Amino acid sequence: ETTGEEDITAFIGSTWVYYIGSGGVNKTLNYANVTENHHWTFCFEPGNHTISSTLSLSYNNAQSQQRVFIPTLLTLSNITTTQKLFLLPTALGLFTQFKTEDTIGNTLTLVKAVITRVLGGNTITITSSFTDGSGLVVFFLNPDITYSGSFSKTGFVTNNFVFVPITDIRVVVLGITGAVIGGTDISQNMSYQTFPLNSSLQNNTDFLFGFDVNASETLTLISMNITSPNGTQLGFQSNAGAGFISETINTKNFTIINGAFVIQTSNETIKFVRIWIVGNDFIGDYSLFRQLGLFLDYEFKDFTRLLIVIAVIFGLMIFLTAGQITDTSESQIAVLIILVWIFSVVGWLQNPIVV
Repeated sequence: ETTGEEDITAFIGSTWVYYIGSGGVNKTLNYANVTENHHWTFCFEPGNHTISSTLSLSYNNAQSQQRVFIPTLLTLSNITTTQKLFLLPTALGLFTQFKTEDTIGNTLTLVKAVITRVLGGNTITITSSFTDGSGLVVFFLNPDITYSGSFSKTGFVTNNFVFVPITDIRVVVLGITGAVIGGTDISQNMSYQTFPLNSSLQNNTDFLFGFDVNASETLTLISMNITSPNGTQLGFQSNAGAGFISETINTKNFTIINGAFVIQTSNETIKFVRIWIVGNDFIGDYSLFRQLGLFLDYEFKDFTRLLIVIAVIFGLMIFLTAGQITDTSESQIAVLIILVWIFSVVGWLQNPIVV
């Protein structure tokens, strides 16, 4: 799983459960090879039959962590099928964990998880597995790559999402098939608002993050989970009903802050996210200081700025002295000093004075 997609050797362990027809009768093949090879070939005879088979295949080598390939039900015939498997060098990855739950927090086991990504312009399957008895599944992935996850289980709505691997446990929630999607009954008689209202925030500043929910229907839970770009939890608040929950959080040097919000009744759930952009300037700041500072941020040429400063000063002085034969006004000198000071403060004129 590198940009070059180099061919490597690995050894495997596999379990095949295969059958003809409905599967009332099946056989199991356990195959392992501790000798590293570039590929393996499986075949059966007679070749005029088509068989169905499940497969769980693990593979790794001395330079990589083990991965597992669990495809959907295979239909095998006399037509050759080729499957490319991907390993990631140990030095390039980390273990990322997922925990599966239903909408009320019950652990879901045997949820199939499939991880894919785009490599070389094509979407490829990286690895797949099932959650264990604790609802957990662990994958070895590259933290510099954006992956797609698909978690599915019979009787539940498949959860598809994109993510960047982290070491913290991610909770994946699966809704029940046939349940109300999007909280239609809730939303008919409900209003909510998230805070801060501004979509951009200042670095290293305390802000009140809040979630205000009003509803005529009885709510069992509202919650707010605020996280950093890498998924670290910055704050969490919840309430067993409608109302206002909040927490003061410092933006530090983050570039974005994520908010995950939940509104829940006994049989419906609404979930949504909000992202705040964090930086040294407010996007909504239209002050003269910010607008002049934008010229510096986008490398407005020094000489051009100087010409503009001179033009502004001369233009204003000509306007103030219009109709005068001689200039003896001290107020005009004061205006000149103030203009020089203003342009110095915003960085258009360089001087050693610290303001």
